[in-house]
Amino acid sequence: MSKSITIRELLVRCLGMVLTSKVCPGTPITKWPKIILHAHNKGYLFTNMTFDSFVMAYRIPFWDERFANEIPEMEAGSILYVPWCVSQCNDKTALLKMLRSYPHEITEIIYYKRNSDTDLKRIKIRRNNHVEV
Repeated sequence: MSKSITIRELLVRCLGMVLTSKVCPGTPITKWPKIILHAHNKGYLFTNMTFDSFVMAYRIPFWDERFANEIPEMEAGSILYVPWCVSQCNDKTALLKMLRSYPHEITEIIYYKRNSDTDLKRIKIRRNNHVEV
């Protein structure tokens, strides 16, 4: 994408993708603008170079259900919690590539399976942040 894009345009694009996807079906539509803006302000919202994938992710010290309901003020620990992600990218590995380039050392990724608010998945990470399949 050669055209520069503003933060506002990115956040609107992210919101549009979230609202048209089936991500976090239990979250009311009216809460999404606040969630996305807060995630951006905390540095927990990531996108790729083509701006067609977005991930909200932050480090936690251990799994606790409270992390599913509240965004921590500060990251801590080596577990990467991914509350949600959306993508319109044709590359099915785009989100995985984004997580592999996460800037902190992580030992585990915790996320909900596609279109679920209850089906939790945990993946242990090998050295150098490579996902173990």
